[in-house]
Amino acid sequence: VAILDSNKSVDNDKIKTFAILMGVIERVLVSYL
Repeated sequence: VAILDSNKSVDNDKIKTFAILMGVIERVLVSYL
C-alpha cells in the first residue's frame, strides 16, 4: 500500500509539473503571437 501511495504522489507531482510547463509554454506562445 505504501508503494502504491508513493507512486500516486509521484504521478500527482508529474501532473502538476506538466500543468505548470503547459501554462508557461502557453504564456510564451501568447506573448509571441
